[in-house]
Amino acid sequence: MFRTCAVSGCLTALLAASSAAQVITGRIIAADNVTPVSGVVIVAADSTGQSARALSGATGEFSIAIPRPGRYTVHLYRIGFRPLAHAPVDVSDSGLHGLTLVAPGEVVLLSSLRSQARSSSCRIASDSGLAIARVWEQGRIAMLSVGLSAESPPIIADWIEFDRTLATDGRHVRHQSTRLTRAPTTHAFTSPNPELLHSQGYVVQAPDGVQFFAPDAAVLLSDDFANDHCFEIVGEDKAHPSAIGIAFHPNDSRSGVPDIDGVAWLEKASAELQEVKFEYVNLPDAVRAARPGGDVSFKRMPRGGWIISAWQARFPVLQPHAAISDGGARRRVYSSSDLDLVGMQVTGGIVSRVRDGGVVVYESPGASPKLRFISRDTLVPASGVELTLEGTDFRGVSDSAGTVEIPPILDGDFVLKYRLGLPVPLRDIVFEGEIAPSASPIDSIFLPTADEIARRVCGKSVGSRSGLLIGTIEDTRPRRSGTPVILSWQEPMQDSTGSSHTERTREATVDSAGHWWACGVPRQTIVTASISRASGVASNVATIPPNQAWRMVNLAIPSEPAKSAASFGTTPPDQRLEITVLDEGGLPIPGVELSLLKASTLQQRASTDSAGRIVVTEIDSGLTRVTARKLGFVPGAIDIRLGRGTTRAPIILSRTAPPLMDTVRVLATANTDARAPGFEERRRDHIAALSLDETDIRGRNAIGLSQLLVGVPSLSISQAGGRVSFESTRGAVFERGKLAPCRMVVVVDGIALNPSGEEVQAAALPRPGDIHALEVFAGGATLPPNLAVLSTYNRCGMVVVWTR
Repeated sequence: MFRTCAVSGCLTALLAASSAAQVITGRIIAADNVTPVSGVVIVAADSTGQSARALSGATGEFSIAIPRPGRYTVHLYRIGFRPLAHAPVDVSDSGLHGLTLVAPGEVVLLSSLRSQARSSSCRIASDSGLAIARVWEQGRIAMLSVGLSAESPPIIADWIEFDRTLATDGRHVRHQSTRLTRAPTTHAFTSPNPELLHSQGYVVQAPDGVQFFAPDAAVLLSDDFANDHCFEIVGEDKAHPSAIGIAFHPNDSRSGVPDIDGVAWLEKASAELQEVKFEYVNLPDAVRAARPGGDVSFKRMPRGGWIISAWQARFPVLQPHAAISDGGARRRVYSSSDLDLVGMQVTGGIVSRVRDGGVVVYESPGASPKLRFISRDTLVPASGVELTLEGTDFRGVSDSAGTVEIPPILDGDFVLKYRLGLPVPLRDIVFEGEIAPSASPIDSIFLPTADEIARRVCGKSVGSRSGLLIGTIEDTRPRRSGTPVILSWQEPMQDSTGSSHTERTREATVDSAGHWWACGVPRQTIVTASISRASGVASNVATIPPNQAWRMVNLAIPSEPAKSAASFGTTPPDQRLEITVLDEGGLPIPGVELSLLKASTLQQRASTDSAGRIVVTEIDSGLTRVTARKLGFVPGAIDIRLGRGTTRAPIILSRTAPPLMDTVRVLATANTDARAPGFEERRRDHIAALSLDETDIRGRNAIGLSQLLVGVPSLSISQAGGRVSFESTRGAVFERGKLAPCRMVVVVDGIALNPSGEEVQAAALPRPGDIHALEVFAGGATLPPNLAVLSTYNRCGMVVVWTR
């Protein structure tokens, strides 16, 4: 059975200098006898043909370790110039030092030559042979430079080695494993000994599969490679418009040996080697159909040396579809015709960055591609998105700008899976997309809208009139499983007396971590969420706005256990009902006539005071109907179920619609500040992102409202031309086809100064000395109902000011 293996070899560190005592040291200079020349290959050969080589550094200096004393011929090779031979030199036991050599100065320009017909016998005309030799000599110089170290600090390379499996189309990535490395290096990979490749070929059957070998510089420069292949000049192609190529293919003696066939491309103007591309030949039909092969890219460094900047080899992934028994020998034999191509394996690496002396001298294109998430909804942040790329081990999280930097992941189409930075259960939804990071340095992904996300959880129960209510149970004591969160709200109905409301209840789903959610909750309706534990009862209210798909509401359970009935004595305490009546602007309505009825029997009647408030004591438990009437407002009725302790009912009367009323149950009374209705309660429950009373404001010693709000994490303030913009830092809004700042609504004493989210006149803002209380709500989800109705544009939050 065929099995694909990785290329034998990997990136290697620079070898240490030879320990031989004999060395030749010197300096390479230009024809002016002054200017140092770097990147020159110096080859010293003795009379027996043994040679050693080195590369001149940034100052032109070089050092060659030779095997023994004697007479050596020195040749100089420089890219783009004809090779130059210097007179022989004698090296003593102590070496030869201070040798000064003049660099080659005769320029070589590679011209386009007519492509020759391929000849299996390698017979070519003498002039073509000279042209091929000239071009190949320039390629040899570049490959000779790979692996040589100059007498200067080594270059430091960052590279990524990879082994990936692709679909049969060669594009879609099924699996990919990578390894990132940083080390001093000039090598990319190493191949087996050229003599071994000559004898066994480049594809070898192993006990556990098939091994494919790729050629490195040493193989391409070897005598065995030259003897096994024919060479010819090829013309330009679209991928290499300014280059000239030398094609190589196996000669007649290699007809039965797996070998390589390819082209080495050199820049015509500079004679610099660009790339070597090859394919495996002389393979079985099933293997050949996959066109296995590879390529090696070369890059010249500023100091004059060369590195292999990228390399890869492609192999087929084959699967047998039939087997033939070999006579009961407990093994199966597969022929090449019994194999199906099921994928491609690609093994190789990319040098992403090179530093020379601490300075970045090379960075591969697309070394750090970025992915940018774009939100189209203020409820869906682009930050905190957790993502993975299928077929890779990459894991990432988007930053505050919605971007993620992806390490080099090579070319191809990747399936992207991501989770949004949202609360449970929204965080558990996995979304998919497809990206091709090599196509652009920044790839953009538009996130789903809030409605699309809510429908993934709730299906059709989320629509234009219903949404999703979600929250967390904050409990310092051990959680009790199975305790539901009860949701209740008033639903309008018609009876014989006219408009009225009836109470609806529903249980919410609670998971083991204390997260809860409920689908199909009506929008624009005040909903009470409550849970009862041994330590006490927690409740909170929320309203899903008409333009939002969900709303957050958390429940904080008291840390101390609730007292039992016996603690109060044998008689339960009197019931207490506090009602505050507000208009649609959040202002108290005095003189509202409230009637309390039980079983259609009038129990009490009272009118609200100047603060729009009444307190009813000594009222029995159970269902109580409260009617509200005032001239100029639409009358209405609501059912309130009273229990132990104090029940607070905020009521909002409308001049054009039935009243919206709801019940909030607490276990203790609290003072109500008429100048800032509900401020102390919200401050106690930590609903607002910022709550300042007069003492806090005096302590800040601010000269303006903007200065009072400095440092609020969710708020950014800008001022120009006498206008002030209070902007949420949690994201932007998508308006009129583009992203725009998400401005907060500013409310002063219940009146919205910018009900549509526009900028505010600085002159209209109160001075700190005139402010009684100040609140900042970071988003529409945290706004209390009596404040949410002050503006329909409240998705970005609200700044609420109460004056003295």
